[in-house]
Amino acid sequence: MKLNDFINLHKNEKYFDIFENLLNIGLEAKNIVLNYYKNGFDVSIKQDDSPVTQADLASNKYITTKLKTLYEDFAILSEEDIDSKTRLTNDNLFIVDPIDGTSDFINHDDEFAINLAYAYKRKVEVGVIVVPAINKLYFSYCDNFSYEYDQTNDEVTQIKVSNKTTNLIMLRSRMHAVKSKLVDYLEKDISKTIPCGSSYKGCLISKGEADFYFTTSPNTKEWDVAPIDIIVRNAGGLFLDGETLKPFIYNRENPYNLKGFFCLNSTDLLNKIRQFKELNK
Repeated sequence: MKLNDFINLHKNEKYFDIFENLLNIGLEAKNIVLNYYKNGFDVSIKQDDSPVTQADLASNKYITTKLKTLYEDFAILSEEDIDSKTRLTNDNLFIVDPIDGTSDFINHDDEFAINLAYAYKRKVEVGVIVVPAINKLYFSYCDNFSYEYDQTNDEVTQIKVSNKTTNLIMLRSRMHAVKSKLVDYLEKDISKTIPCGSSYKGCLISKGEADFYFTTSPNTKEWDVAPIDIIVRNAGGLFLDGETLKPFIYNRENPYNLKGFFCLNSTDLLNKIRQFKELNK
């Protein structure tokens, strides 16, 4: 289905107006980011020792300025801005990562993304992930389905997680090796482990091209995962807290995901993780 046809078909649905605005903002931010990607950029190191580029800052400025214009009473939590705790008393929150996978962007591996999400009363209701270098966008809103938009062909397609319970494809970060007894426990079910950058991992699981990934790291934040959460869930998968195995809540005082997370294709895999946790209490 062409994008305009999709918009005309769904425009009266709940939260669709917010989705459409995030879609348009994401597509324009994509152009800003790709201009730097193709023509060069400076890199700085932030206080937490993570890199930031001119493209991160330019994308962030465009996105947050546009959101403040459209929704002046809503709060914004962005990786590249000082966190104002006034957001904690606001039911409406935009969660923004202007470039997720800055190291991927710097390394020109094409697997960086732009993460945009809207949360109402601590639950993500709209998620948009733009993958600029491959000209694709992934999205979901409310309790709807999840979709891939191929901008090159102007084609919107519904996506679903795989139904695989064996011969699973596990994704891992390009930057950090997976060191976990859980991987050993699931070894007989895993056929392949593939490195992949940024929130694009969640997109691949949502469209059934991979089956799961997880992290035990306490260093990811709400903006790294918010759009993945709703896109994976509405594609039929699971996105869960790494310790409690319960759904995430957002607009927390501390935006760090201190216990990591699981991004899974099925309850079958979740049950195996529960078994592992029981055995390792």
